[in-house]
Amino acid sequence: MPKSFSFTINQLHRYAHPRGRVPPYPGSEPVPWVGNTRAYFAYGSRITKVWNSAPNSRLVLVLTDEMGIDIPWTVDFRETESMRMLVMILPGLLWPLLQAQGADRIPTVDELLGKAQKTLASTRDYTGMLIRTERIDGEISRQYNKFKLAKPFMVYLGFIRPHKGREVIYVRGWNNGNLKVHNGSFPDLTINLDPRGFLAMRTSHHPITHFGLANIARLAERNLRMARRRGEGEIQVMDGGKLFGRPVWKIDSKLPRGGWFVTAREDETLWDISRRTGQDMHMILICNPDKGYDEADDVDEGDRVFIPRYYGGQSEFYLAKDNGLPTKVVIRDWHGRLYESYEYPELHTNVGLTRKDFDPDNEEYDF
Repeated sequence: MPKSFSFTINQLHRYAHPRGRVPPYPGSEPVPWVGNTRAYFAYGSRITKVWNSAPNSRLVLVLTDEMGIDIPWTVDFRETESMRMLVMILPGLLWPLLQAQGADRIPTVDELLGKAQKTLASTRDYTGMLIRTERIDGEISRQYNKFKLAKPFMVYLGFIRPHKGREVIYVRGWNNGNLKVHNGSFPDLTINLDPRGFLAMRTSHHPITHFGLANIARLAERNLRMARRRGEGEIQVMDGGKLFGRPVWKIDSKLPRGGWFVTAREDETLWDISRRTGQDMHMILICNPDKGYDEADDVDEGDRVFIPRYYGGQSEFYLAKDNGLPTKVVIRDWHGRLYESYEYPELHTNVGLTRKDFDPDNEEYDF
């Protein structure tokens, strides 16, 4: 009775080595030898059986075709013709295996972040739709925007809901650093706003100067690499299935609450403290509820301001498998409550935007 063994493409496959010491493929798990068999094979994703019918002389490969029918094939190591055939088909048998091993391997955090940064570096512009969900003053606010963004940093936002018809343009180094905004409803005036002022920030965690995928990538990189460097928190990479029709990887993290205090200086705002500590202004604001801050200017000289080490207690980053770009990010606080979520159900890169796309006089806009 010959010995037999079954395996799938996710297990270790060793082949054609006299001592059986071939290093395993990355991410594989070892399985034992079967008698004196010197070859393991997989055909597609079907189970393949391999056994010896005579020690060191014959090998039986049972291949499974597309109809699910097992096809046994005997390789006699003493026959030149059998060995010639084995050499001919070996690459064809191993190639699907190697492809499957590469496809199933879970990438590391560094690989995912590196791929995102590489794609962003070669992306000149992009357009799409953003679903922005944020907790503002304890209430959940959701906005739907169409947008355009081009390097070095030009942004157009069109509001779908709420505030349908509202449009915003920001171009770094233009309009004295202000936003150009019109409300889209009566009274539909076109005005200039400080991007970090109360009116521009009252329904958003972030100024428009932080808009875009690059900021999300920086946030992920800062949080995740700091946690790994400090050896704290839990970080896991997994298959995220499909999101908006695209296969994605998902990075889950749970990070401890911790940080340090700084003393506010004369005439210093939370924006100033944010710049010197590297933490987001709004995150600093909500982490100091005992101070009663409503906006960045409320800080007083001498205040001891708590600076959280991480941007939130829990995060979910979804990155497209094909180009590595973020398609969704979810941040929760240390109590598990939603802090913010940004989703990109539509995203088109390198579409050829021009300066006209960021000009209030563009006939497609209603400024």
